[in-house]
Amino acid sequence: MDRQLYKDGGRTVEGFLRGGFASPIYSFVTNYFDAGFDFTGFVPGRAGDVVAVGVQRTGVGQRFSEAQEKLGMPAFTQETAIELTYKAAMTPWWTLQPDIQYLVNPGGAIHTNNALVLGLRSTLAF
Repeated sequence: MDRQLYKDGGRTVEGFLRGGFASPIYSFVTNYFDAGFDFTGFVPGRAGDVVAVGVQRTGVGQRFSEAQEKLGMPAFTQETAIELTYKAAMTPWWTLQPDIQYLVNPGGAIHTNNALVLGLRSTLAF
């Protein structure tokens, strides 16, 4: 679900919410949810830039986790990520998007250290 929540001139706030389920018989991931907000036009002098914040949760199937434990491997449960990103319009055809994420239980493995992930995406439109 995507929805525009606010609009004032060139400034907009959009919200999103997604979710899904899969059978634990066939899938490692049995549930997924994410939600967040996109803020466009709020940075002075940067009307096309977008600041976004979101959170996601991915659940690992109990059957998979139990099978891992039977093999003497760590159990799995869920992964949660909190994300902040900034999409900068460098030209009408080029954007740069730095990104920071904080992951709780990376990969869903229990007893895994949380992680801070930094990224940078570049997009060219032809």
